[in-house]
Amino acid sequence: PYTEALLAAAPVIEAAGTRPERPRLEGDVPSAASPPSGCRFRTRCPLATPLCAEAEPPLARRDDGRLLACHHR
Repeated sequence: PYTEALLAAAPVIEAAGTRPERPRLEGDVPSAASPPSGCRFRTRCPLATPLCAEAEPPLARRDDGRLLACHHR
């Protein structure tokens, strides 16, 4: 979910005078000095559940070779 939000925030070249609507993340930005327990993105993640607060998601390699850390993907 973090990478999806990051890519969605990238500027898009459109016709002059138009400005596409970009999604906004809800929730609190966590402190870098004192990150939340479990998944560090959980306070802003639309997929977050209680599990995300309890345990940091393991890093896993997807079939396409990319790395992913999410309990729900």
